[in-house]
Amino acid sequence: MTETSHGSVGTHFESFSRLVPARRVPYAEADLLAIARAMDRPDTPGDGPDAEENLYVPAGYTYLGQFVDHDLTLDTTSNLNPDSPSPTTNLRTPSLDLDCLYGSGPADQTFLYESDGATLRIGRTFDDASKDDLLRNTTPGGGVDPHGRAIIGDKRNDENSIVCQIQLAMIKFHNAVVAELHGEHHHPPGFNLFKSARQEVQWSYQRMIVEDYLKRIIEADVYDRFFASWADKADEAYVLYPPQSRHLIPLEFAAAAYRFGHSMVRVGYRLNTQTALPVFDFKGEAAHSLTGFQPLPGSHVIDDWGRFFPAADNQVLWPGVLIPKNIGQPQVKLSDGGRPAVRLQFAYKIDPNLTGPLGDLPLRITGFDGGVPAPLTPENKGPALSLLNLRRGNKFLLASGQRVAARCGAAGDAGPPSDMTIADLQIRQPAGDQWTFSPFPAGLQHSTPLWLFILAEAQRKIVRAWTGAPSNGQPVAEEFFLEGEGAVTQLGPVGGRLLLETFFGLLDADTSSYFYAPSTWQPLVMKGKIGPLTFSRMLEWTGLPLSDAFGV
Repeated sequence: MTETSHGSVGTHFESFSRLVPARRVPYAEADLLAIARAMDRPDTPGDGPDAEENLYVPAGYTYLGQFVDHDLTLDTTSNLNPDSPSPTTNLRTPSLDLDCLYGSGPADQTFLYESDGATLRIGRTFDDASKDDLLRNTTPGGGVDPHGRAIIGDKRNDENSIVCQIQLAMIKFHNAVVAELHGEHHHPPGFNLFKSARQEVQWSYQRMIVEDYLKRIIEADVYDRFFASWADKADEAYVLYPPQSRHLIPLEFAAAAYRFGHSMVRVGYRLNTQTALPVFDFKGEAAHSLTGFQPLPGSHVIDDWGRFFPAADNQVLWPGVLIPKNIGQPQVKLSDGGRPAVRLQFAYKIDPNLTGPLGDLPLRITGFDGGVPAPLTPENKGPALSLLNLRRGNKFLLASGQRVAARCGAAGDAGPPSDMTIADLQIRQPAGDQWTFSPFPAGLQHSTPLWLFILAEAQRKIVRAWTGAPSNGQPVAEEFFLEGEGAVTQLGPVGGRLLLETFFGLLDADTSSYFYAPSTWQPLVMKGKIGPLTFSRMLEWTGLPLSDAFGV
């Protein structure tokens, strides 16, 4: 691998590929507006078990997924406004190479590295020099600029206080690998510390995505059948993403399937014993929310990663293991004189509902790259992410979920066919102090926007449990969503298939990926360990605190 082949940007603007032919006619704006209004669900942050939580996915994976997205796509000619006339282009290399971490390497971007040319630099929080932050712009006097932007390979990894600290954790992981390799007594001729460390970090990261991240968010039948077919048939296992297309990221992935993570965003998060805040509020100030693009306050530093990721040795929480019930206990509130325990928070369910703050995005986020689109309703100050996503897919004339499902149905033994019906296209709505489901607008039932279809597909088992005995389609209490099938969602045959083919296809296309690592390679983080290579393994090996906090 050369530094020129894996850098912070490509050598020229690249477009996205299209896996399924485009629609000829866009969806009606009235239908998109109606479903967007139904998708946005007000909520309030709190400690303790939450009926919105998805017991397959601890909360940290929402932002790990955001970090991975930023490794693959960077559209600098567009902004959050789907009406922008600019064509969509990608300035990221279509590979999982961590260019968002390394930039174009120490030879080009020396300011990202220490004098040894291998160790990545970090900074300190502006209000507490004892705590770590990303490297940031400084004042003329050399102090941290209180408005300073992060000096990193991808500015978007400073979008909120959690993805900022995922980036920081990956920097620390790289630096720990550098220290480990530097301390070895025997190195082969031509050994290069930076390149050797980067290779170890990239291979570990890629394997973690395959063994940990994807297995948590994709249904086991979808994952296992594709993996078995891929292992046996190689490129013949693909029906969507053939080798000749893998120099480009699929538009269906970037503009629809991989946006599933927006539904996983919680209304708020506890970062430490003192701080629990909403992820966004319209002001976008650190004192009121976790909105980024500003220095990380010392009060936002995560004191224990067990709040976001499971302990690596707790097999109950290994990827894809079904947890029958959220056994977490409500935490003592600071206002009552207590100190909240370290409790594992879970991501919200993958479904057609987005939490309240995403319906009123702050100007610091929407205006960061350009124009500010209109709010969803007159009551909101900022735009709603639900409508932005639907209108973006409409702008690109993405094929409907039903058409992509038909294409996936040709997969044969490489994956189960979609079993979605019109009856599954439902959205959860309040019914007094209970909950019910309502059908999508008639204009979206036979031909459904791909992003919306994928979210409904992930929710279909909950809808079917609701329509069956004993609920029989009647309103249910929140307890319905706290255990059993009501408590879990994962991507199904269409959403899961799009992600599997994209991620495996990119790794297949990159001869420097871990798919081509020597059979003798053993990840540093897995020496003496069993089980999957999880992000928790990487955090623990780096020396970051991570308690076994499920059920506390």
